[in-house]
Amino acid sequence: FSDLQTAVEDGPVIILNASQHSCDVLIIHGVEDHVHVSLDITQVEVSEISSEFQSLAEQFGSSDHQLKLVGILRKLWNDIVDPVVQALKDLNARPGSRIWWCPTAEFTLLPLHAAGPYGKKRDNLSDIDIFSYTPTLATLVRARQQVSRDASSQHFVAIGQGNPVKGKELKSSRRRSARCPIVSFTPLEDGNATVDGALDALNHNQWLHLACHGMPNRTQPFKFSFAMRDRPFMIKDIIRINWQNPQFAFLSAYHTTVGDEKSPDESTRYSYAILWIS
Repeated sequence: FSDLQTAVEDGPVIILNASQHSCDVLIIHGVEDHVHVSLDITQVEVSEISSEFQSLAEQFGSSDHQLKLVGILRKLWNDIVDPVVQALKDLNARPGSRIWWCPTAEFTLLPLHAAGPYGKKRDNLSDIDIFSYTPTLATLVRARQQVSRDASSQHFVAIGQGNPVKGKELKSSRRRSARCPIVSFTPLEDGNATVDGALDALNHNQWLHLACHGMPNRTQPFKFSFAMRDRPFMIKDIIRINWQNPQFAFLSAYHTTVGDEKSPDESTRYSYAILWIS
């Protein structure tokens, strides 16, 4: 446990678990022993919210769907997130702190970061603290150890592909593609954003930003892919090149955090796969 506590050196980690007996939160922080929070929601209710959200995400667009989404985010706030926020206040967590969600089971399918009361003069979660996700404590520990070993300058590539040969046009890919004046920066867009171009870029950069379409493959997770100009850029392609010293990946690609209701504990998602590779 002392080794895992190194994961919370820069902010608490919130572990959420759902079972047939209860739904609980474990807050791991660096000051003292962990804090347990019992949630007033059942596993069945969490599963129902998850199913409703997944169904809504597939047909999102109309104002009616937006109202339903706000309703889901309010319920997440009332039943799950607000009790965590109150517990963090009791721990004297500084407002604006970096805090990590570590969801398990049905919780992995919920947009916890977007929860809030969505009312006038009331803060949503994004107004209170800076929340990120990690699949496990060990992943966070390993990522921090890797970064601390290499203090050299970072090289950053932003890959934007709005016109794949197979797939719909993504008109906002240029706006989504990052610009960073602080580190060595290379843009890779449109005709240059091919699979070979992306693989070559990874060999020369530690930081990655992808703005493109994402294509899920739940039956063959390693064939999850990003839509490049010529063909799909698969997770297995990244594994094969043995990407050296990756430090940061920002994914502006559709479906990068969409899980599977049939196996919510299996983190077969682009974002978690990138974390695993790194």
